[in-house]
Amino acid sequence: AGGDGACEVCDEAPPAKYRCPACAVATCSLACSKLHKTRGGGCSGKRDRAAFKDIREFTDADVINDYRFLEEALLEKDRVKRWRPEYTPGTEAAQRSERPPASAKIVATLTREARARGVELFCMPDGMARRVANTTFFDRRRNVMRWRVEWTFHAAGEGTNDDGGDEKCGTSIEPAATAEDAELDESTTLLDALRVHLAAGPG
Repeated sequence: AGGDGACEVCDEAPPAKYRCPACAVATCSLACSKLHKTRGGGCSGKRDRAAFKDIREFTDADVINDYRFLEEALLEKDRVKRWRPEYTPGTEAAQRSERPPASAKIVATLTREARARGVELFCMPDGMARRVANTTFFDRRRNVMRWRVEWTFHAAGEGTNDDGGDEKCGTSIEPAATAEDAELDESTTLLDALRVHLAAGPG
């Protein structure tokens, strides 16, 4: 506020009393301030808190605003870390979601043992659905990895067009069936593991 030249909204251009924090447009009244927000693409009237400002132009108010901005960012980060997806009570996923997060040592061991076997392991953050569902672990006593394997089966001919070529990229194809092995010993071949799921069931 203060002497900011003439109002940039009024036709009469009276002396300005206010300046928009977002676009720096000078206005003489609340009515002009509201009017300028509806013109063109519209202005939010809110200062861009992440915009660059020369240190020579900094005031005490700018320091306080930046401090509050950082505080809000830290609070949001903490809120996201505490967030957990909701699972149906009584299900296995719900039970696993209640278990304490794996320690950094456990994750490091799992990652190291996987890399020793030629596998690059990427762990989702604690609480994420894929992290909760993952039951892969390293059996120290036997020195073997026990992997969670998810199988996706598609119907014969799925993914091809009438000419026998591939479907266009980006086409979403729903699997005909899915299956999973919660703890598949690394000594088990994929063929042996697959046979279990392809074996004829009752009837």
